[in-house]
Amino acid sequence: MVFTGREQRMHRDLYGLRRAGYGSGYSHDAAHALPEAAYIVSAVIITFVTVFWFLFYRDRRAVGRQEEASAGIGAEKKEGLFATIKVVLRQKDILLAGFADMLLYGGLQSLSVFLGIILMEKGMSQSQAGATSAFVAVGMFVGNLMVPWIVGKSGKMRRTLCCFGAAGGILTVLVAFIPNGMLLKVVLLCGGLLIGGCVPVLMSVPLRLKSIGVQRTGTAGGLIATFQLLGAVVIPTYVISRIAAGNYTLFVILCGCFSIAGAALIGFLSRSMEVGKV
Repeated sequence: MVFTGREQRMHRDLYGLRRAGYGSGYSHDAAHALPEAAYIVSAVIITFVTVFWFLFYRDRRAVGRQEEASAGIGAEKKEGLFATIKVVLRQKDILLAGFADMLLYGGLQSLSVFLGIILMEKGMSQSQAGATSAFVAVGMFVGNLMVPWIVGKSGKMRRTLCCFGAAGGILTVLVAFIPNGMLLKVVLLCGGLLIGGCVPVLMSVPLRLKSIGVQRTGTAGGLIATFQLLGAVVIPTYVISRIAAGNYTLFVILCGCFSIAGAALIGFLSRSMEVGKV
């Protein structure tokens, strides 16, 4: 069994809302130099996400149908954990989505974590660097809501995410060369929007595969999330920072290159991912 188009849209949008909630935490960290503003921004974002949650969750009938279908499959045949993992690991699209998510998110997370220090090296004060860094988090928040909607309307997941991820990576590279000012803030905002918005859509890949079905969807999504977390830890700490070795210009360029590489991997997903408006 595979999820219907309506159920896929619901899961994709709700995961986008969840990712948008994470954006409130990033905005708090980015604005650590302005704690009062950070808490205010976090409160506003959490309230905004809560309102959106109830707006999207109003379609409870689709959730009920999904739960009934899941219960039916479980009654017919229960599959062991290792058997489920074995099936999931054989799916090329799941592995590609996981690695793409790891590279995209790893590059963006690397920039987000070290951006405050990088901006201070470019001559900003601590408060200015914190406020400017928050533009990445705001972009991620908007992208987590907007990009899944755009993909759903276009029905062209591969092409849309390839273009958005690559464009976001290029904008990230430009951060190393753009002087301080409004243009830098716009570039950070757009980069966070384009790259961050790809993440919830990649998490919806298991819903599009008939070979995964309802029973294995959680395991498949967990595998993609594991790749994402590995990227968030390994890439900034053990890869980019060691290669850059204190060269912040090279550091930012590498962040963008990792995101571009992740966007390129999306192009190798099955063409069936682009069939229909799901």
